[in-house]
Amino acid sequence: MTNNLPVNVLFVEDAEADVELAVRALKRDGLEVSWRRVESEGMMKDALGRLKPDAILSDFAMPQFDGLHALRLARDLAPDVPFIFLSGTIGEERAIEAIRLGATDYVLKDNMRRLSTAVKRALAETFDRERVRKAEEERTRLVEILEATSDYVGMSDPEDRIIYANAAWRRLAGVGDSDLSGRKLIDFHPSAVRELISSQALPATLQKGIWNGESAVLAADGTQIPVSQVMIGHRDAEGRLRFRSTIARDIRD
Repeated sequence: MTNNLPVNVLFVEDAEADVELAVRALKRDGLEVSWRRVESEGMMKDALGRLKPDAILSDFAMPQFDGLHALRLARDLAPDVPFIFLSGTIGEERAIEAIRLGATDYVLKDNMRRLSTAVKRALAETFDRERVRKAEEERTRLVEILEATSDYVGMSDPEDRIIYANAAWRRLAGVGDSDLSGRKLIDFHPSAVRELISSQALPATLQKGIWNGESAVLAADGTQIPVSQVMIGHRDAEGRLRFRSTIARDIRD
């Protein structure tokens, strides 16, 4: 995902010649690099206040700045940006300490051929974390919608064991989250409707992928609530049933 894409790098480095060597190494391996160099705490704060780099490459020992100080500053101001030490002086013990404090990786200046690999890996890991974070945010929003709707929404595994029942259905059935374990979704239907579900709805989700019709759901006090219901079978890439989802809407006047 990094080849031929612009990569914005912030160098924390007092030697501009070393930055130029690093940039050449990155470009040689297919990265389109834009960069800025800083060499003091004030310059680094200003740079991070103006832009969010894709990666920070920092020397370990500099006349006006300390690499570990730069790392702490980066973790405070840009915690999601990978921080890689690029140094000729960092030893193994210091490198281990730097990783413990939050550095992503370290590369020795006399081994520049490893730099692009380290940067690409760090960017890929950042991309993956961001993708997971966005997926979790989307999941949270979806759950909020399902929990807020007045429709009865449920999910069950291929054996009809409940995976999820939304707040409206839990309230209707008079159960809490902890009461759902081991129960089947068909149990939330009156006995007169269970034959319809088992003989028509469940088989239809296997054969056609979807079933819709009128049924009823059961309230905690035994009241039967007539509903318009849709049930869908969700399959994996190999065609195996993963789970079922259902939405039932109260159709009482």
